Amino acid sequence: MREYGPATKVRENRTGNPYRILLADDHAIVRHGLRAYLGSVSGVEVCGEATTGREAVDLAIKTKPDLVIIDLSMPEMNGLEAARAIRRKLRGTEVLVLTRHVSESIARLALRSGARGYVAKSDPYPEFNTALQSVREKRLYVTTQLARKLHDEFARIETGSSADLRLRPDPRVTSEQIIAALVRAEEKMRDEATEMVNSRSRHPKLP
Repeated sequence: MREYGPATKVRENRTGNPYRILLADDHAIVRHGLRAYLGSVSGVEVCGEATTGREAVDLAIKTKPDLVIIDLSMPEMNGLEAARAIRRKLRGTEVLVLTRHVSESIARLALRSGARGYVAKSDPYPEFNTALQSVREKRLYVTTQLARKLHDEFARIETGSSADLRLRPDPRVTSEQIIAALVRAEEKMRDEATEMVNSRSRHPKLP
């Protein structure tokens, strides 16, 4: 867990307060890449980094960022449970999920856990930038790989009476549901990777 002070700001908006972001991912390379990219975004400041879900919650409570960008598969507490805890304790802090899982079911759970955005690590930087801007403007955003499948979820959320109520974690979502969905997603990725390896072994490239 790392908290940044004023001397380690990525960039500050001289016309007002910077938009403060907490990064939560257990891979140092991912955090480094995000921090470097956010350094090019005007008015943004990285206020800290967390390597586990529990650290993300604790550091968010301590630093009160405007946004937490969080991975899903992390030690101690997964990203969706951390998102729920952050949204319950810090109504002024938004959550943007950044994950390798392009999964409709997990994206639905993320939105129902209080996240305002869901993007894939396979998405290009321009889409990540669009997601970031949408969240800053209090608008929902889901990766274009899943957006069409989630129209009904957007409609459900938008029927709420206020932005705060819309993004309050759905109490009907349980930890068991979240864990089961993540396990299924991990198994699917392993199966796809195995099939890819087997396919290449059956059809080796000609020299």
